[in-house]
Amino acid sequence: MHHLSRDVLKRNKVPDHRVFGVGFAVAGYLSREGKGLERAPYLGWPKFDLKSSLTKLFDMPVAIENVNRCIALAETRFGGLANVDNLVLIRSALGLGGAVMVDGELLRGEQNLGGDLGHVLAEPKGHICSCGKRGCLNTVASGWAVMMQMGITKQSYGTINQFRWHNAQLEKLLGDNTFVAEKAHKVLVEAGTALARHLMPSLQILNPETVCLTGPLGRHPSYANAFHQGLIELGFSAKITLATEAEIVTPSMASAYLALSNLVYSPNFSFDQEPDAIFNEKVVSF
Repeated sequence: MHHLSRDVLKRNKVPDHRVFGVGFAVAGYLSREGKGLERAPYLGWPKFDLKSSLTKLFDMPVAIENVNRCIALAETRFGGLANVDNLVLIRSALGLGGAVMVDGELLRGEQNLGGDLGHVLAEPKGHICSCGKRGCLNTVASGWAVMMQMGITKQSYGTINQFRWHNAQLEKLLGDNTFVAEKAHKVLVEAGTALARHLMPSLQILNPETVCLTGPLGRHPSYANAFHQGLIELGFSAKITLATEAEIVTPSMASAYLALSNLVYSPNFSFDQEPDAIFNEKVVSF
């Protein structure tokens, strides 16, 4: 990881003294205090103190957050959803992830699992989810669910190798426009409609100002339009933002915004200041 980051800095000709911190968006579940990694099934990482490890590795301040929450924070603080205080964000990829903002703050919950929309119950007698439970929303409205319906796979993705294989197959499916148009349109529409139908009760409870759909699957027009139409038909009246129509930040961009937000952003900060007036070696000072 450290070597990769050094390579990125070198290729972009960024000198060391201009690096003031690290933003890290992780596809996993963090501890309640937001420092330790509890579970990261898609990465195959064990439970450990992620923040301390990264701080030691990079020798500078580190901000970490779940990837879906990271995107929500970036969008509401710097992106096209700036000033939106009440947001439900759904990131649809191989699996479904989510983040919820209430009155400008992330909804975390008692075990820091708030906003984990992919594992709400959808079909009590449905397929076994990657989490081990039966009938999660993941099993009817995710990229994995689409591939199950199309006969591309019959197994879950509980290990890192299974995840990588399934993710590669999903990328191939979504990248083949002819294949999708001829064989998958109906399945994608059904999945997008299912997402709208099963999320509607949660949306009624949360009463968001905006619902945002993003992610590799969320950007596919057949899926996104079905989700949008499904919510409208169910009477949802708040704003619906789709990644097919608006530029939603990527996970890598969101991690950079996380560093800016947690380590730089301040009422006293100004981009008009000279760099030497802002940065003290690698650490931001005000």
